[in-house]
Amino acid sequence: MHRLDLNDYFVHGTEGYGGDVATLLASLFPTRIAGLHISNPFVRPTFSTFTLAKYAWKAMKHDDEKEGEEEVESYTDMADYFKQDKFSYPTNSQAFGAAFANSPTGAAQYIESRWKQLSTFSANTNLNELFTLDEISTEIYLYWLTETLPSAFTILDNSYNYETVWLSSQARIPTAVSYTKQTPWRCSRDILEDRYLNLTRVTDLPKGGLFHHLQDGHKIAEDIFAFVELQLIKKQN
Repeated sequence: MHRLDLNDYFVHGTEGYGGDVATLLASLFPTRIAGLHISNPFVRPTFSTFTLAKYAWKAMKHDDEKEGEEEVESYTDMADYFKQDKFSYPTNSQAFGAAFANSPTGAAQYIESRWKQLSTFSANTNLNELFTLDEISTEIYLYWLTETLPSAFTILDNSYNYETVWLSSQARIPTAVSYTKQTPWRCSRDILEDRYLNLTRVTDLPKGGLFHHLQDGHKIAEDIFAFVELQLIKKQN
């Protein structure tokens, strides 16, 4: 963006890693980025001591008070974070990458299972009910033909298992968050505000999971443009 001589722009990030990278950019260049839009972000219990205390308090409150149980259960709790593999990445990334690089069937099955895990709550839902066969096959071919699955594993391994200091970045610029109906994780507003210090809005989208851009691209585009428009109006006033 600096080479393009663009000094006032918005950033959007999604799908876990994309959202974390977008948050890091917003924390590094707060004077150049006018606003941040994040889809399905997750603030980990390990983000800060204060965040961990909030998760612990919510867990105790859930155990002690049955009132409002549905509202509490709609958010990812601390137990879910530490026991579910959707939050973890393989530490032996080179071995996984080499195996998938030598097995197109294995690579296809892994991508399909990961997409299904992050796209729906129902184990009975087939992936081709959520995406077209063209979309699924294109994703698989992109990884297979470009041989980028090993490097993708390595990046995720280094980012989430070793050099994790970048995950402690906070965004102070205006931020909007959107969550989809079948998102694999969800944070309450008070926990989101630990990382997004200028959180202006949190919206719910009616359809999709983590890869909702393919399932309901118009809705996410509408939410992004609505946020940008509001920020531009505030700036003019």
